[in-house]
Amino acid sequence: MRVDLDHLPDIQQAELTRVRDTLMAEFAQAISTSTQPWKKFGKILKIILFGSYARSDWVDERENGYQSDFDLLIVVACFGVLVQYLLSHVGTTSSLQLKRLVG
Repeated sequence: MRVDLDHLPDIQQAELTRVRDTLMAEFAQAISTSTQPWKKFGKILKIILFGSYARSDWVDERENGYQSDFDLLIVVACFGVLVQYLLSHVGTTSSLQLKRLVG
């Protein structure tokens, strides 16, 4: 598994860096203002890129109106914190696919 973004064009690398930085900063802000003890343990452990950009077979056909999106898996230490964060920033789960993985 790759651990870098060197195979992506500069514009996608910059966009993913912006997404990562925004996620990390806003997640940290969300848990820092929390009053519930279990939220204080929330932490982003990994952000994993998968799908077409990870496989290097993305599509960028602006003339046809089709562009691949980024598929991200966010691994967190506390699932409830992630769900609350996403709901407060996205506002709906209609476009989200959230799955809790229990060991």
